[in-house]
Amino acid sequence: MPMLILVLAGCGDGLLSGDALAELSDIPPLPTEPAWSLRWLIDDDEGLLAECSLIALEDIAPELTMGRVYAEPPELYESPVWIEEGAYRWALGLLVLVNPERVDPDEVAEAEELADEPGAWGAVDSRALLLGEGDLDALTEDLMLDGDDGEFTEGSQWVGMLPELALARGSLAASLYPLSEEDLVEQEEEGVRVVSISWLSGAAQMVFTGTGLGGLTAACDE
Repeated sequence: MPMLILVLAGCGDGLLSGDALAELSDIPPLPTEPAWSLRWLIDDDEGLLAECSLIALEDIAPELTMGRVYAEPPELYESPVWIEEGAYRWALGLLVLVNPERVDPDEVAEAEELADEPGAWGAVDSRALLLGEGDLDALTEDLMLDGDDGEFTEGSQWVGMLPELALARGSLAASLYPLSEEDLVEQEEEGVRVVSISWLSGAAQMVFTGTGLGGLTAACDE
């Protein structure tokens, strides 16, 4: 079952609720019913595509944190957009944690930073979901993800992502790196780390809105 864990270190008065924590810092309160918003790479010239449909999180169990939460990521094997490369095709997804009640698709594409998006709480700033079909060995080799700690399985795997490198190179694909076995075990046990918008780096804010990467569009049903 999906879970969400909120952890705060260095608080001498014991555990605080999300609202109390927000009053003591610039961390926004965690949404009562948070959801995932997916951003998919179109290509390095056309930026990102934001899905309008959201994936709900359940069984939230907040504890103490310092601007971060850990959440079980969704299991996904399909994307609304694929990058075709002859022997294979691939898709790259980024995760944003949102308050569904406040999300406005019309304003998503206009934001220059994630903090400008209504409903956005934070983002998974160090992970990306890679989907692949076809010659997966060629895919991981071309993206330089053929590390020593496992193989691409079932056409879906989590990889590391560096927002600063993505902006410096103007390419999300060039910012990816293979996760170690220890990284994957830790993610399986704790979930992915979500950093609140008030704690995200400037580079991460720009990556998740597509700024400097070709922009962002929203894929909404008419």
